[in-house]
Amino acid sequence: MTPNLKLYSSVNVLQHSPLIRGISKTLAYADDQGGIGLTESYAMKRKFVHWAADNFEFPEYTSKELFLTNKALNEYMMHPLVPLHDLILYLKLMRRHLLPQIAN
Repeated sequence: MTPNLKLYSSVNVLQHSPLIRGISKTLAYADDQGGIGLTESYAMKRKFVHWAADNFEFPEYTSKELFLTNKALNEYMMHPLVPLHDLILYLKLMRRHLLPQIAN
């Protein structure tokens, strides 16, 4: 007998899953801003990381706690962003595109 997976409409997935909430907010941000800037090492730029620190609701990673030790946050300093970044790329919800260089 094969197992069945049942989803209940009474369960609010966004309320119970910080990861799904983070993906949803990240994709909405990328849509509103025309993408998320990446550094040369493909890490998310600080502008997005600071926005994520203020807007994500990850337990133990509040904006106040993250900015206690640093004024500027990089992606690796906000631990929930690392698996989120990898998962978004793995699911092909976003892709890395190099912008053409404009000659001065």
